[in-house]
Amino acid sequence: MLRPNLPAPRETVSKSDPQILEVLPHERMYSIQIGARLFKLSGASLSFDSPSYFTNYFLQHGNESEVLFIDRSPRVFEKICLHLQGYSIHVEDEYEYLYLYADSTYFHLDKLHSKLLDEGFFVNVGGKAFQIPKCIFLQQGNYPNYFSVIYDTLVSDPFLTNSELLRPPPLSPVTVQRCPALFDQLLQVLQGNHIEITSEIHRRDLINEAKYYSFFALEQQFIKVDISINPCSGREEVLVNFNDLKKEGLLNSSSNQSSSSVQYARPYIDMYSHRDLVLQIDSAEASLLINIDDSFVSLTIVGKTAKKLHDLLVVVSDDLMYELVNNKLPKLTLLVHMNQCCTYINGLEVQDDWISKLIDAKCDIAVTSPDAKYSSEFSTDLPPPLKRRTPPKVIAVRLLKSQWKVSVAGRNKIWMNGVLCDGVLDEPNFNKKRGFL
Repeated sequence: MLRPNLPAPRETVSKSDPQILEVLPHERMYSIQIGARLFKLSGASLSFDSPSYFTNYFLQHGNESEVLFIDRSPRVFEKICLHLQGYSIHVEDEYEYLYLYADSTYFHLDKLHSKLLDEGFFVNVGGKAFQIPKCIFLQQGNYPNYFSVIYDTLVSDPFLTNSELLRPPPLSPVTVQRCPALFDQLLQVLQGNHIEITSEIHRRDLINEAKYYSFFALEQQFIKVDISINPCSGREEVLVNFNDLKKEGLLNSSSNQSSSSVQYARPYIDMYSHRDLVLQIDSAEASLLINIDDSFVSLTIVGKTAKKLHDLLVVVSDDLMYELVNNKLPKLTLLVHMNQCCTYINGLEVQDDWISKLIDAKCDIAVTSPDAKYSSEFSTDLPPPLKRRTPPKVIAVRLLKSQWKVSVAGRNKIWMNGVLCDGVLDEPNFNKKRGFL
């Protein structure tokens, strides 16, 4: 084999590449017929990725000068030749990846086989090809996932390693009918890059895609939270929407003798860094019920919101009043403290003692004549005068949005401390908040 005239190196080196075992004589040329094309490769190139189908053939007595005939694709073998000659090969798409993977297995080219697996396989998402590096889908918190299952299946495919088959069976690329633009953004974040989340709809789409592929740590990265230090308590707090809470992140560190706030650590993100939880409820299924007789205030939640919150809070407490109304509608009732809550009712901020004033106003209206005017003692709009002399036993404030701290004393007592609430007393005031499309 002719060698080009290169400048003499400054240090003496071996004529043979020390990284290539001399399985076949390095200087000898060997002929391989792939389909309709004849390829000639040196012993050095064939020894580069050995033992293999080729070295095993040419090491047999009498085969040194023979032409090895193989009925495979010469186009695919061109890339294999580049690999054997020491070049880094570029895989174009998901089909070429599968062709190279199948032939590297068929020819027992372990270096090429490992290289293809380590650099990541190709998938087609929504008509666009993506290469997913192995290091990405094996990240802690994101493994196992949609693609690791495919990877493990590909590695352990019995058809590719069956020596009795004349050729590898045809393989089809992995195709996922999802949004390619969103998947590209998932890959960007998994690779450590930043993306711009343009809206809450965009954020929710990213979260849904991360869930679909079982990238659970990535899902937590997209969830909107607000972490701050409460200057009054000096403690770190994390504000999270109840829909985004995970059971495994909740912590009850109280005892029967002392109470504390329920704490939360985002799975895979915060690990053991728990903070005081501030829970946000965005649901029309939550109401504040004020009992006039004893000024008792409770938070009543129904429907899917009740089921979700019950499944979360049961992790930290056994003191949950949960029932199925008419054996069908979930209902959760919680004791609440509102003395430190900033509250808006009917669009107006109310005073600290708004509950007692609301009770007084309702009672005053109930015992006046139908023509009575509103009481001016309560700073929020009230519904029309009640045409009855019996005062209502319960006043319902329909909550549109609210934030709560959850306090516990051991597992036998739980209550909600209001932080911020926005609600209405009646439908006309709810309609004021509707707006137009």
